[in-house]
Amino acid sequence: MLCDFRPTEETNARGLPKLRCARAGCSNVCFTRHEPRKIRFACKHPTLVALGEATAAAIKVATLGLVREKPGCGCAQRRRLLNERFTVAVPNWLYRAWHRFF
Repeated sequence: MLCDFRPTEETNARGLPKLRCARAGCSNVCFTRHEPRKIRFACKHPTLVALGEATAAAIKVATLGLVREKPGCGCAQRRRLLNERFTVAVPNWLYRAWHRFF
């Protein structure tokens, strides 16, 4: 899952605007003039479901573990793409509430 960068009012010594990930628990910061949607940092915020991992687990269960990943088959690339594009993040309010009590 990639960070959801949002602009802040701060800048660095070179005058570049500071962007911070909007998800709670992620401390990624970036100084750039690029659009936030073009920045590709791996987010540290916890996830509920990563579609690539769920798909890999479903294939393993459906085939009783007989089908395995082979070098160069493209499984790792498919898993990475699905994880990047279709991952459900824990809502910020739930993450904050969890850390308040535990």
